[in-house]
Amino acid sequence: MAYASVNGIKVYYREYGEGLPMVLVHGNGSNHVTWAYQTTFFSRWYRVITPDVRGFGNTVDVPEGPSTGAGIDDLLGGMSRMEFILRFTYSHPDLDTTIVGTINPDHLQDNIKALMQGPLANDVYQEAKRRLA
Repeated sequence: MAYASVNGIKVYYREYGEGLPMVLVHGNGSNHVTWAYQTTFFSRWYRVITPDVRGFGNTVDVPEGPSTGAGIDDLLGGMSRMEFILRFTYSHPDLDTTIVGTINPDHLQDNIKALMQGPLANDVYQEAKRRLA
């Protein structure tokens, strides 16, 4: 069983494949197994990481219980999840292509707005890389 310490929480995760990292974060009421089909597919080209967020699967919750600060929110620094993930991806020095798919026009506008902010600040990007390593 693999665990990483994130903001004092012991977070369980699974890794599949090799290459650039791809992090798949499940929703409430689920766990890392949610991504079984995706990990099988994407692990042919990427290092796929599937954590169990706080209070789900093999990751225990903090004593005060679940909150909006759970899971990936530990890495946000005030950004929305969507903005952080897009800007983290955009910040990668070896990135050649970013594909952002949606059928929701409002979501597409949010994606465009986030990418227009540009890459993450270098210190934020480096800290995210350190935590995801």
